[in-house]
Amino acid sequence: MATNLHAYFRYRVIDRCLRDLERVYRRADLCQACYDELIEEFDNYKKPSIRTIAKDIEMMRYGKLGYEAPISYSQQDGYRYSDPEFSIYQLQLSRKHMQSLSSAVLMLRDFVQHNGLSSLDHALVILQDIMNLSIHPDEKPIIHLEHSTNTAGQKWIDRIYRSIRKQESLRIEYHAFTDQSPKTIGFSPYFIKEYNNRWFVIGYDFEHQRVINLGLDRIQSVLPSIRPVDETHIPDPVKMYDHIYGVTLLQNRSVETIRFKAAPLQAKYIETKPIHHSQKIVHEDDDGYCHFSLALIINHEILYHLLSFGDTIEVLSPVSLRQQMTTLIGNMADIYK
Repeated sequence: MATNLHAYFRYRVIDRCLRDLERVYRRADLCQACYDELIEEFDNYKKPSIRTIAKDIEMMRYGKLGYEAPISYSQQDGYRYSDPEFSIYQLQLSRKHMQSLSSAVLMLRDFVQHNGLSSLDHALVILQDIMNLSIHPDEKPIIHLEHSTNTAGQKWIDRIYRSIRKQESLRIEYHAFTDQSPKTIGFSPYFIKEYNNRWFVIGYDFEHQRVINLGLDRIQSVLPSIRPVDETHIPDPVKMYDHIYGVTLLQNRSVETIRFKAAPLQAKYIETKPIHHSQKIVHEDDDGYCHFSLALIINHEILYHLLSFGDTIEVLSPVSLRQQMTTLIGNMADIYK
């Protein structure tokens, strides 16, 4: 569990203790209070040190978290708020933080409006109203996100998003590119994923009893199903795609180590923008060529991505992937002869 999440929970506990005027809290007491609560939230949580609590108090006191908590200390009363009405959950944000929050809301609204997420758009309007954020109607976001041009799929995002939130199963009429006619799939949607300007929904296929991904642009209709959501196969999206490039999920395939070398200039681009988080530099040749490795389940997305580098990289292993690329490159050469 991330350390900053532990810190967030400690701030919450410390805040509650400092508002408790019936007890005296010194650093050791705050350490114990944090431990007593966080051991219930996190497995194997270790009791925070006196030094850690001292740093937490400093963070809360001096505006490093977006607020300046009026924390005082005396030998008689220990740590408490000099303003008994203060709480980190009842505070006014600084103008700087209000501007940052306004920019974040503006960027999110730009994203949800382009992708038809009306449910989230409504929530952002409410947040803007509650926080009294000033956003001019003509104001444009400074950070521009790449928006999907796949309009055929975008129209289903909000519908499927709401079904996932409500834990509803669906009957999806789906026309795969490889099928002559649409078919109906009984489906428990788990989460939505975007890849290469296309949207996909990952979920459980009741008929074939497996987790699959469906391209939203190939969906013909979406209807509610009376079947309960299958909760026995709900995956962790991060772990599920830990060794996948793209979205294609292949059954009964193991992780393989892909080795390739890149020309000197291309190597700099690949090093600064890794293909996948598993990417490692193996070694560098005297002529400047750099050898990389990837730990992936090989699917067509990684195959075609490696091909996109053209003659600036060479796949060395596994042999099966090298042979696939050799065949495809040969077919391409035949086309252009």
